[in-house]
Amino acid sequence: MTVQIYSARWSSAQVTTGKGTDKVGVQSLEYKVNLNKQDHYEGGDHLRKYVTYGYKQVSGIIRLKSTCSLLDELLDKMEEANNSFSLQVILSDGTSQKTLDFQNCFLDAKEFGMDLNGNGIASYSFTARDVKEGQ
Repeated sequence: MTVQIYSARWSSAQVTTGKGTDKVGVQSLEYKVNLNKQDHYEGGDHLRKYVTYGYKQVSGIIRLKSTCSLLDELLDKMEEANNSFSLQVILSDGTSQKTLDFQNCFLDAKEFGMDLNGNGIASYSFTARDVKEGQ
């Protein structure tokens, strides 16, 4: 089995809202899928007998060069009912690709920072209904 080493240099991201689609300069992406696993024990035994799973939760942070006007507009309209977006990230190592499709996302927070070289980085925290991984 070969190891894929994806790079932000070759990868791309696209944000889609009700107002349109914007290709964004992804600097980094972190996401987590939590399945809320619960261990079950029986009869005073110290070994687990089985597990059950609860709700699936997907959360993430995407860091972009400068900002994304579509996401910033969603932050300004948090009180509106359907201010969701979708996020499609194409991970690449220069030759092969893997697609991450985050569905029905909602923003949790935004942070912005600028380093000594003057490059602004916006970090958007979000939750998603689901994430699909494909080739």
